[in-house]
Amino acid sequence: MVASAVKFSVLLLLLLLVPVSAQIPGVPEIRLEALPPEAKAGIGAAYKAVLEKPDDADANGKLGMILQAYEDYALAEPCYLRASQLAPKTFDWWYLLGWVQNLRGKREEAVRAIKTALEIRPDYLPGQIKLAEVLLEAGRLEESTAAFQQVIERKPDLPLARYGLGRALITSGEAQKGLQELERAVVLHESFGAAHYTLGLAYRDRGDTGKARIHMALYQKYRNQWPPSQDDIINQVNRLKSGAQDHVAAGVKLARNSQTTEAIREHLEALEKNPALVQAHVNLIRLYGETNRPKEAEKHYREAVAANPNLYESHYNFGVVLLGQQRSQEALALFLKAIQINPYFAEAHNNAGYLLATEGKLPEAEEHYRLALQNDPTHRLARYGLARVLVARGEMEKAIEELSRLVEIQDKDTPRYLYALGAAYVRTGKVEKGVEVTRKAREQALALGQTELVTAIDRDLEKFVKAK
Repeated sequence: MVASAVKFSVLLLLLLLVPVSAQIPGVPEIRLEALPPEAKAGIGAAYKAVLEKPDDADANGKLGMILQAYEDYALAEPCYLRASQLAPKTFDWWYLLGWVQNLRGKREEAVRAIKTALEIRPDYLPGQIKLAEVLLEAGRLEESTAAFQQVIERKPDLPLARYGLGRALITSGEAQKGLQELERAVVLHESFGAAHYTLGLAYRDRGDTGKARIHMALYQKYRNQWPPSQDDIINQVNRLKSGAQDHVAAGVKLARNSQTTEAIREHLEALEKNPALVQAHVNLIRLYGETNRPKEAEKHYREAVAANPNLYESHYNFGVVLLGQQRSQEALALFLKAIQINPYFAEAHNNAGYLLATEGKLPEAEEHYRLALQNDPTHRLARYGLARVLVARGEMEKAIEELSRLVEIQDKDTPRYLYALGAAYVRTGKVEKGVEVTRKAREQALALGQTELVTAIDRDLEKFVKAK
């Protein structure tokens, strides 16, 4: 009995003394020959570093990052497992482990990994949001709601946190509170496509078809657009995808989130890797135009046209740059060129309509506005332009019909459209209705902080009231 007890104690001691590396999963086998060319170099170099130094936590973690960037989560996970056990006090590896585990549907493992990460770095807000999201996906609604609320208490103006809390509350059966949070999310970031989609579904379920229709239209306008990422760790991962097309895709995403400087950088990196990538030139025309750098925009326009003169976007984008420089005739020629190549391009029809209307060519302007709406019935600027043409031609009832359709959607432009609608009613002699609509325009403009518009409305409202 004593001998057996001694043997058991020795065995227990040996088990406790087994090195950590014995409990770590092996280095995953990566078949480099099966990788696409743009991924092979980066992954190959990171893989070689791990094979040379298998106990180097950073080498394992960096291999996991580049595998995650190329969406090979099954291979990234063991890399992060190895890194997190080799360097258990390093936030990044636990956090990224939780990310890939969640992407692989391993919710509970992901929760544990992200919680471990946040014990190391509890003040990392993107990590707190991610934990709340994973808890929501795991069905742990009370914990998720509490986690989102804690983030909002620290920083109330994060649209992702408002969006997540709204989803959690709706899933928990608190629809009204959830809707309020989702509405706050789209106020904080108007082009938040997923939030508009969730609002559309929620309003539909409540029987509010009007609001449901508005948010579904906004979802169609802003689909795939999200608030700019503030997650520095994930941003580092995303930047590792190194093909020319990957840089263009990253640049497009950054541009959608108004990160224009970063978007330009990605497109220039794409051209360094592939100087013949015409789409990068096409996109840079617009991006340089938005940053008021017309010479650079023109350079890329010339490059794009030299490579392919039949890309309608090139002509349209440089037309917008010229319009910003008040070179109206040159801009109009390019918009018409874009339409010649693609007769269904609503944006070019709208801009051509605008320039023709400013020249007093109302029939031609109306034709282009109607073609814009024929190809994109949700194009609000084209409908507004058409209404202005109809007002100029004295066709007030038709103008009122178009303006009434514009104010069905509630956004930052609605006060301006209500203002125009009120003025149109007054011009038809329906002064009382005009005053009512104009007061509504003022109320909404004031709520949105549009002080210049409020001043203009006040000036006309005084005249309208006197005309009653």
